[in-house]
Amino acid sequence: MKQEDDLMISDTMSKKNVGEVKVHVLDVGEGESILVDSEKTMLIGCGPKSFSKKVIDYLHAQTITTIDILLLSNLERSRIGSCDRIFNEFDVKKIIQNSE
Repeated sequence: MKQEDDLMISDTMSKKNVGEVKVHVLDVGEGESILVDSEKTMLIGCGPKSFSKKVIDYLHAQTITTIDILLLSNLERSRIGSCDRIFNEFDVKKIIQNSE
């Protein structure tokens, strides 16, 4: 992994018969927000509100306009505080959340 502007980013991976898959792990303080970019785009966690600008700027830098799946595995404020800004900035097609 390499470090870029306080965001951890993993390298591109590919699997046979799947095509290219890019996994980006963003350090958002108390955890991470993970962007999986392939034929569809999935964002796992939004991060706290204090990191919303960094997450959004990073997604824009990757030319992301649509998030096909937003996966919220933990509904604590520190993990989903940026979600309202994500909804305003991107076309979020589907939300999956932990039922707890």
